[in-house]
Amino acid sequence: MKGDILYFQIATELICRCGGEANLKLISWPRIQKGVAELEKQNGPSDTNLNLLAYMAIKERDGIVALDMFSRLGDDWDREVWRTEQYFDSSRNWARETAGYQQTTAPGMIQQLRLKFADVFEECARAGAGDSTKFALMLTLKEQGVVDVRFSVPQTKFGLCLMKLKGRTLSAPTSVPFAFKMDIDPAEFVAASTRKTP
Repeated sequence: MKGDILYFQIATELICRCGGEANLKLISWPRIQKGVAELEKQNGPSDTNLNLLAYMAIKERDGIVALDMFSRLGDDWDREVWRTEQYFDSSRNWARETAGYQQTTAPGMIQQLRLKFADVFEECARAGAGDSTKFALMLTLKEQGVVDVRFSVPQTKFGLCLMKLKGRTLSAPTSVPFAFKMDIDPAEFVAASTRKTP
């Protein structure tokens, strides 16, 4: 928790003070997001952090996270982060277009994931038996539809078990990397798993 917050704070120094966008490739995007979430839980929302996370999401080409941050910011852009209002506006427009594509395509990808890897979901439901906490699984599809499971929020046994989906393949999206979120209710998968147990 505190480590994730520190990680985010170091990331902001690397990216925004040293001017190195290349530095973003050296650090973990999921962990940066966890750090902001922990910081917000601890201190409440901060326009500075929302601006920073939106900026990083643009650099990571993650339209969903970027649009979420822009929606929360409204017109409260930070000159230190964006430099110009034009860059802020063009980034927000890109996020709207990209997230729109991601949101319309994601349901099909989620359905495909559920059908193709039903056995993995059921196995992980059994592994996390007793924990009925709902969570969101954050995924990215890479070239040729290769699955990258980034993290689950909150972290649960079931969610950690689903990391084994990493490296499996789905249909390739037209734009990569393709980030999307899958909301999971363990009760649904536990029920399916129970029905199959002799």
